[in-house]
Amino acid sequence: NQIVALTAPSATSAWTAKSNVAWITVAAASASGTGSASISYSVAANTGTTARTGTLTIAGLSFTVTQAAATCSYGLQAGSETATGFTLSVITPNGCDWTAVSNTPSWLTIKSGATGNGNGTVTVTVQGNTGTSQRTGSLTVAGWTVEVTEPASATAHTMRMLSKLQ
Repeated sequence: NQIVALTAPSATSAWTAKSNVAWITVAAASASGTGSASISYSVAANTGTTARTGTLTIAGLSFTVTQAAATCSYGLQAGSETATGFTLSVITPNGCDWTAVSNTPSWLTIKSGATGNGNGTVTVTVQGNTGTSQRTGSLTVAGWTVEVTEPASATAHTMRMLSKLQ
């Protein structure tokens, strides 16, 4: 909740206060009155990725409110898994861009979802390991490092999310 101090020219000066945007709400007790007063209003959280500006009209004068954009934060969740690949879900607000990149493109391939905006799915293809040694590779998805390990001479694999880049 925020407050705007209104100084009226006299105790009998009538005034009204209203918001000109849906995300700013003038408290019912502050919608109209006479004389000097404290006008109370509240601002809904900005879930978008751009700053926004709205106005209140108080006693015929405009009062501007500017609200910063929400910061982009990224979550990653393991999805379905098969012998030949897996999916990852990226969880982030709309307007937040992200990328998915294989750091081991010789056997880990981004099949779909290499870029996105807001929530999305990354599909990864894992080529079977025909070698005699276990191998480990990684992906970077929305700033997260995902490690994938395959045992020798196998098509099975395991994955784990290691860390989020800062």
